[in-house]
Amino acid sequence: MPSPLGLAVPVDLPEVELRVLELEGVVFRCGPSWASVAEVDGPGLRLRSLGALLPPGVAVARGAAAWVWGARGRCPDLVEACVDIDRRPGLQLSGVRISEVVVEEGDLVRHGPALVTSVRRTTLDLLRGESWSLEDVEVVRRLITDHALDPAALRAVLTARRRLPHKRRAITRLDAVRARLSPR
Repeated sequence: MPSPLGLAVPVDLPEVELRVLELEGVVFRCGPSWASVAEVDGPGLRLRSLGALLPPGVAVARGAAAWVWGARGRCPDLVEACVDIDRRPGLQLSGVRISEVVVEEGDLVRHGPALVTSVRRTTLDLLRGESWSLEDVEVVRRLITDHALDPAALRAVLTARRRLPHKRRAITRLDAVRARLSPR
């Protein structure tokens, strides 16, 4: 049943059989894949489950990266990914949105062959994103607190970049999240 990644992916067994195994307590859902209950659910396993969907050099990003880092309870149905603008993958994948972005030193973390945006980059990308719901606020708050990010350092990164799309939006959102972090 396990794939070479240590995950039971839907191509290994029919979906119905995997759901039966889940009910029997043998496997659990891990993003788009299934894993043995003997596996430890954490960033490495979550990244491998998503990395299996992506070609080499493409990194899990935004909401899916927040799930990898433990700040979201479940993996988004649409997996967002990114690739360095110089690589231009030129491909379309079902259930995956790939953005071409500028990747700087320290923006990506590798786990085996899979890549994910760093906690800092994930947080900055979410702050700059189109949507901003109460769930997004909580996800950013969890990324900051669970991974000991310094909100002042995040703000400094945002203000230091000259041509960063949606920079003002991100600073306003970060300031609102910072206010929620402050002791009352």
